[in-house]
Amino acid sequence: MRVEYDFGRIITKYIGKNEKVLLAVSGGVDSVVLTHLCCIHDVQFDIAHCNYQLRGEDSELDESFVKSLATKYTAAFFLKKIDLKNSSPTKNIQLSARNFRYDFFNELYLTGKYKFILTAHHKDDKIETFLINMLRGSGLDGLTALKEKSGNLLRPLLSFEKNELLDYAIKKGLDWREDVSNKKDDYVRNKIRHQVLPVFKEIQPNYKSRWIENIENLSLANDWIMQMGNSWEKENVIQYSDYQLIRNELLILNNIYPLYLYLNKFQINISQIKDIIAKVNLESYKKRIWLSSEYKIIQEREGIQIQTLEDRKSDEVELEFSNITFDFQYKRFKISTNPNLGTNYSNNQFLIDPEKIKGKLLLRNRKDGDYFFLEGKTKKQKLKSYFINNKYSEKEKNETILLANGSEVIWILGKRKNKFYESFNSASSCLIEFV
Repeated sequence: MRVEYDFGRIITKYIGKNEKVLLAVSGGVDSVVLTHLCCIHDVQFDIAHCNYQLRGEDSELDESFVKSLATKYTAAFFLKKIDLKNSSPTKNIQLSARNFRYDFFNELYLTGKYKFILTAHHKDDKIETFLINMLRGSGLDGLTALKEKSGNLLRPLLSFEKNELLDYAIKKGLDWREDVSNKKDDYVRNKIRHQVLPVFKEIQPNYKSRWIENIENLSLANDWIMQMGNSWEKENVIQYSDYQLIRNELLILNNIYPLYLYLNKFQINISQIKDIIAKVNLESYKKRIWLSSEYKIIQEREGIQIQTLEDRKSDEVELEFSNITFDFQYKRFKISTNPNLGTNYSNNQFLIDPEKIKGKLLLRNRKDGDYFFLEGKTKKQKLKSYFINNKYSEKEKNETILLANGSEVIWILGKRKNKFYESFNSASSCLIEFV
């Protein structure tokens, strides 16, 4: 059969006879076919499964099914379980689930037992991912994101369409689990799958092959552009021991893409780069700073310097209770005295009584010893414990913005407020909000 032959050709290209891999198995038809194909091609594997507890009994049945699948194939079974709905650090459940499972898979990979982590992504996933990333405004890297091999990830089913895998599973009499949530349009991917792609098929029945060909062409173009970007970097970026320098004359560009490619490595986005170029072109010099999660770009007289934020925790802003608008770590903050709230008070707003603040009120990131109170001024909890209980990744811990009075956290932005400091009646109340 074509599926078995093509899979065998792909798998032997990457995996040796005595090498073991880790299979990411949800229990759906795609991952069940992946498991079966690995078995008939004598690939040694273990199985990893995540139970997000999002679908009640169905989630438990998925877990049991995958466990029985591991038993059937005499593979080790690794399980990670989490109540994702109540512990997700963001409203984007799908993103939280993705981060959670890949953290889990990489944790197992780092044991040193496996050559690759194998996922069951197929051709339809690649097209859907392209459309999602295009809607998000991703660059070429995002538009060509799903590759057959990417670091320690291997996707040996990318050349197959979903229907091919489904037909194969039926012919082979394989059992699998159906995720009923895939039939709903609650997520962007499902909306694209159910509402957008059928229109493409109506217009061009062979759209999948055409689309994949275009993505592959974009990938080749991206590879060439990256090579040109690397050449531009070698010629124009001066390397010092603790920073890089790009001189002013190189920032006055008709085409900003080479600069974008370079600064994007430091998580500087296109809007910031346009702002950098605009500010450098001003006649009057003024020292300015642009921040990303790990780096800072500093405008000096001779050009811009790129430096590492060696201690992200030192980033902080002291707040004053006056009418002011300012930016801090990619968020726009506004402080208003005598605010008119109406009925729109939200998690992005905090109405504070300044008289209850003792000492400096700071916007900052986490520090050792941070704590907050669960109720008023009782039931003290360490911030570290809150992060652990809510499954924050290391990146999320470092980037979470806090409103703090000394070591006491009074607001985990967008998440938890200490209502002891909140006041709707005081004439001196001040509103702090962010967007």
